[in-house]
Amino acid sequence: WWRTFGLGPASGRHEQAEAVYRSLLARPPSEGERRLALAHLGPAPTRDDWTGLIHALWASVDFRFVR
Repeated sequence: WWRTFGLGPASGRHEQAEAVYRSLLARPPSEGERRLALAHLGPAPTRDDWTGLIHALWASVDFRFVR
């Protein structure tokens, strides 16, 4: 999956989480968002952990449109 975000297999979860934010929200995560994302992912994130993070970002206020 990491190739989707332009990362190599040796990139760490910090770089991977930043790439997910940049790809989905077109901005880096704030320090608070970074802490929460890394806490959610844990030390050895699984595919389900990454899926949960991506779903949470899609459900964030950044994707809400109000007329």
